[in-house]
Amino acid sequence: MILISFATKNKNSHANLSWTHYCAWTGGQTVHNFGKNSVKILRRLKWNVDHIFWKIKTGILLFFRNIHYDIFKPYWINPELIVLSLIPDHLSSDPDKRTKPVHDIGRIADGDWDLKTMPFEELDVFQSFKAHFINGVNWNDTELYTRIASYFKRGSVRSGCANIDEFNQKLNDYENLYQNILKNGYRLQTKIKSSGPFGNEDEIIVHIARDGDYIFANGRHRLAVAKLLGIDSVAVKVGKRHKKWVEFRKEVLSYAEANGGSVYYPIMHHDLQDIPSVHGWTAMKLIEPYIKKNEGTMLDIGAHWGFFCHNFEKAGYKCTAVENDPENLYFLKKLHRAGNCRFKVLETGILDINLEKKYDAVVAFNVFHSFLKEKRLYDRFVLFLEKLNCTMLFFQSFPDADVKKSIKEYYMNYSEMEFVNFIKEKGNFSKAVLIDNANGSGIYKFEH
Repeated sequence: MILISFATKNKNSHANLSWTHYCAWTGGQTVHNFGKNSVKILRRLKWNVDHIFWKIKTGILLFFRNIHYDIFKPYWINPELIVLSLIPDHLSSDPDKRTKPVHDIGRIADGDWDLKTMPFEELDVFQSFKAHFINGVNWNDTELYTRIASYFKRGSVRSGCANIDEFNQKLNDYENLYQNILKNGYRLQTKIKSSGPFGNEDEIIVHIARDGDYIFANGRHRLAVAKLLGIDSVAVKVGKRHKKWVEFRKEVLSYAEANGGSVYYPIMHHDLQDIPSVHGWTAMKLIEPYIKKNEGTMLDIGAHWGFFCHNFEKAGYKCTAVENDPENLYFLKKLHRAGNCRFKVLETGILDINLEKKYDAVVAFNVFHSFLKEKRLYDRFVLFLEKLNCTMLFFQSFPDADVKKSIKEYYMNYSEMEFVNFIKEKGNFSKAVLIDNANGSGIYKFEH
């Protein structure tokens, strides 16, 4: 009778099996006492036992760290946002001792691990998939095939295969993966295969670096195919987060708590989108139909944290964000870096902007009313409108009911329609059209 112990010597060790059984465990050989199905059942059983204890441990750690977000929830993100990859062991002179990527989920890690990266598209997996699926190169002429074959010559096990014949069979899996995603799009793994009693964590895994970059960790074949096919979004789970990124998230949460539990507009980074916002997506959805794709320049007046610049940039616009509040600038710049954005940030007052340039679109939401408070600002605002040169202006007058009430004490206490007509006249616009109402105020589109 053969006894197998599931106790591990350390966190990275396999189950305490005999060497022969260990080879079977890793897919290297067949053991005479176990059929292949038995080995698979034992491997799955061990995985489930390890996995349930890992989930319990992770939940306890997160509770005591006061982190209350769902670390197991998959995000749907554009695969083009995953630019970087951890350097694989075969390319590293000092490979890290790593846990399984799925067991990194929920970890918070300090140090420079997030700086040891390379472009994902330089990995031999991506290059070989591109060569085969796009350029028609035979598998055995690819860099991936050459590397894997070299392991077998040294007697090593790779990709669950013990020899080149088994790997040749595995290439069929890559063919099927490509055709499946091409035909059916990208789907959650739980929609494709049985998840078992403890859930399926087998999604693409990315780590989040100190500045918010996504770093690839697991699922290279699916990500490579998604990139090659131009898939809009893939499901990912976050492995570990850099300690500095977690600290920034806490700063955002502290801001929200100090402002009624919400930030002003939604945050675009997927790891921060669970934080509520006051205004939501309504305004952006209302003006989106008027935005031409892949062309134009845009000026965001009073940009706050850059919500509109992020979205206009995604549509292909060259954007400029104007903001001079120190606190807003701090978060604007951090989120600009986290999104690897290209838009320009002007640290200046709105009325000090150089308006010699013409813009295709100007966004001024809930900001112009502040120039009605006193005569000095009002006079400068009139000059600003007279110089403003744009094709379209998207405008919302008052941010909330409290401002509408307090405007009675302003130097110029316009009603909403009086304000609209004032901007139309001073800005020399030919028409002003009400798009719709959002949060109690109208959103208008001005045109020359």
